[in-house]
Amino acid sequence: MVELQKKSDQSFNFEDNQNKLNQDFDTSICKYFFDSNIDSVIKDLSSKGIRKIGIAFSGGKDSVVLAIQSKYIATRYGIEVHLIHVHHGLYAEADEWVQRNLKFAERFGFLIHILYVNVPTDTNKGVEAAARQARYKAITDKCKELGIGHVFTGHHIDDQSETILIRLLRGTGILGIKGIPPKSEIYGIKFHRPWLNSTPTYNILELIGHESIKDPSNFDSKYARGAVRNMFDASIASHFPLWQKNVARFAQVCVEVDELTRDLAILDAESVGLIFNQKDDMGKEFASLDLQLFRSLPTRRQINLIRYIFKELNVLNPTHSKTTEIIRQLNSVHQMGTDRNLNILHENLVIKLCKGMVVFNKVKGD
Repeated sequence: MVELQKKSDQSFNFEDNQNKLNQDFDTSICKYFFDSNIDSVIKDLSSKGIRKIGIAFSGGKDSVVLAIQSKYIATRYGIEVHLIHVHHGLYAEADEWVQRNLKFAERFGFLIHILYVNVPTDTNKGVEAAARQARYKAITDKCKELGIGHVFTGHHIDDQSETILIRLLRGTGILGIKGIPPKSEIYGIKFHRPWLNSTPTYNILELIGHESIKDPSNFDSKYARGAVRNMFDASIASHFPLWQKNVARFAQVCVEVDELTRDLAILDAESVGLIFNQKDDMGKEFASLDLQLFRSLPTRRQINLIRYIFKELNVLNPTHSKTTEIIRQLNSVHQMGTDRNLNILHENLVIKLCKGMVVFNKVKGD
C-alpha cells in the first residue's frame, strides 16, 4: 500500500511499470480499448500539438473505462495521460478509494495526482454543487501547475439525460435544456466529454479483472441526481427502453432552437443599434441600444434580445420573472428615456437610461 501524507496533495508516476495495456492483454481484448469518440478528440488535440491530457478520475466504472481507453489511444499519438483524483472528505470510504485508485494506476502504468479539498456543507448551493465547484477548482489549479490544458470526463448519455430532466424539473429554459456541452472551458481549462451521445464499454472492467469504486451518493435520494436515477429505474426503462436517447435527442432540438433564437437576436441587435465593447470616461465596459427602436419589437423578441445581451456580457441570465420586470420597466419609462432614476441591478450589471439609450454597464469584474 502506498503511503500517503494525510490531507496533502501528492503525485505518483507509475509509467515505468511494465504492466502496460498492450503487454498485459492480447489483441482480442485490446480491440475493446479503442473508442472512436475518444480517438476523434485525441486525434484533433494531437494535430494541435497537445502532448498532455488529464482524466477526471473518481475510480468509478465510467472513469476507469475512460482512463483505459484514453491511455490506449493517447499512447499511439505520443500524448501523456494524467489521472486526477479529488478526495472530497465527504465519505468515510474516501481514503480507501484513494488507495484503490493508486493500485489501479500502478497496475496500468499511469501518472496520478491525489488532490484534497474541503467541501462546505452549510452553503446555500447544496453539497452537490459545492463539491462540484471544489472539484473543478482543484482539478483546474493542478492542470495549470502541470501545463495541462485539456481534461476528459466520463459523462455519457445517461448523465446527459439525467441532467436535462433535473433542469426541466427545476423550471429551466431552452438554454438549460440543452444539457451538458461536449466541450466547455472552466477556470481556463478545456473539458471534453466524448461520450455524451453514447454508453461506455463496461465489459472492459471484466476483461481487465478490475472492480470499480461504487460511490454511495450515486443513488442517494437526498441528492437530486440520485433521486432522478432511482425514479427512472429498471421499471421505467422497461416501458421506455430508449428514454435516454429520446431525451438526448430532445436536447439536440433545443440546441437548434437556441441557435435560431441567437440568430434572431443578432438581427434584432442590429435593428436597435446595439453596440458592445464601449468604454465610458472611467474606462468601464458598457453596451447600449436605442430605447425607441427596442420598444418597437414584440415583447417575446425583447426578452430574447435581453437574454442575448446578458450572455454576450458574460452575466448570468436573470430568472423569467426578473427578465419580465426588466422589459416592463423599459417599456414604461418616457419614450426618450428621460427617467434618469431608472436603475436596474442584476449580478454585476446595471441597466440605466441616457439620452434615449438603454445602457448596460458592468460595475465590477466577472
